[in-house]
Amino acid sequence: MSDSNQILAAAADEDLRQRMVALAAKSGVQAPEQWVDMHRFQLVATDLDGDGAATDSIATVYDYARVTYQPSPRPGQNLAAVTDSFITSAIERVLAATTKPEEAQA
Repeated sequence: MSDSNQILAAAADEDLRQRMVALAAKSGVQAPEQWVDMHRFQLVATDLDGDGAATDSIATVYDYARVTYQPSPRPGQNLAAVTDSFITSAIERVLAATTKPEEAQA
């Protein structure tokens, strides 16, 4: 489970934000920049496998990369740390949690 400092650090990373926008667009999200900005904290804090382990969110993986891969690459750019599939999984979970049933049918 991620702590508040990990969530804040990951949510503030512009490299990570740009990757989330690109992958949201790839996933078919309308207005991906605005959607990511509205859901950025939820995206980085979402528990991706449901067991509450320490490496289950973008924020915890980001924090691990920040500590482990100093001084470079920057954690938000590091495709080996926060992977595209990890980001895509978070996008799918947040979309499912925030989409109203009538919107899903449209």
